[in-house]
Amino acid sequence: MKVLSPMSQDDEDEIEAQQRMEHEGEGLGEGEHKDGEYNDLDKEKRKTKKWQRKVEAALVKMTAEMAALREQIETGRDWRVRRERSIGAWIGWLIWVTLRHFILDAVLLGLVLVWMRKRKDRRLEDLVRQAVRIGREYVRKLLPPR
Repeated sequence: MKVLSPMSQDDEDEIEAQQRMEHEGEGLGEGEHKDGEYNDLDKEKRKTKKWQRKVEAALVKMTAEMAALREQIETGRDWRVRRERSIGAWIGWLIWVTLRHFILDAVLLGLVLVWMRKRKDRRLEDLVRQAVRIGREYVRKLLPPR
């Protein structure tokens, strides 16, 4: 994920880094001592400091990205929790549980009916037929005639 930062912040960082470089080497040329000699040790120190600044800048950016990701994750969790606790979610859950219960009951009743039919016992089958007739009559009373 790429974090876009304002240009002014990058510019400020560059200006600050340049000011530090100027302040560190006031009056001297790059790698030059008061004697006028070049020292490899000074160059390595500058390279190390430059590398440290780059690493620090990368760590700062990475920290900002991590904070942004945490914030996005937290926002997603909050939204999901609110959605799960809504009235619609509760009603949907209740409908799902009821439907699942009826489906399981129908499957079990079908298995028992098949098993009893194989044993040539029609008592439960007659009871189911009567229940279906009563259900049809009840639905006819509720629905308007055609």
